[in-house]
Amino acid sequence: MAKLKVLNAYCGIGGNRKLWQDVEVTAIENNLDIANIYKDFFPKDKVYVEDAHQYLLDHYQEDIVENAKQKNITKGIMKNQKSLFGGEYDEEVWKKEWRGMPEFIQEKQEVYAKIIFRFDNEEDLQEFAKIIGQKLTNKTKSAWYPFRSHWGNNKK
Repeated sequence: MAKLKVLNAYCGIGGNRKLWQDVEVTAIENNLDIANIYKDFFPKDKVYVEDAHQYLLDHYQEDIVENAKQKNITKGIMKNQKSLFGGEYDEEVWKKEWRGMPEFIQEKQEVYAKIIFRFDNEEDLQEFAKIIGQKLTNKTKSAWYPFRSHWGNNKK
C-alpha cells in the first residue's frame, strides 16, 4: 500500500509530526530558521520555506489529483487517522475535545475591486511583482494589494 501523503502547513518545528508513522510529508514553514530546525528533526520530509496559504493556492490542483489516487481518500482524512497516529479512528474523541469551544463564524468580506491581469511571459510577471512589491509566480491565483496574507499575517 502506498504511503499516505500529508501536507503539514504551518509546520513549525514539527509538533505532532513525531507521532505520524509511515507517511510522506510535505512541510511548509515561512520562517527559514524554524524550517531548518524542522529539517533537522525530519530529514526525509520535503520542506518549503514560504507562506502555507499561498502554497495551497499555488498547488491545490496538483494535490487534489494526487489525493484522488490515494486509497480511501474519499472517506476523509479523519478516517485515515489510524494511518497517521497508529490507533483506531474514534469520532467521539475529537467531539470530547471540542466540547465547550466557541463557534467560529466567518463574516463574508466584500472586496472593493477584483481585477484579472494577464502576462505574456515570466519577465512581464516579475516586473509587475517588483512594482507591487510582492512575490508572484505563474501559479499564483490571487494576491492583495497592499499585501495582506490570507491568514492575517502581514509579512511578505
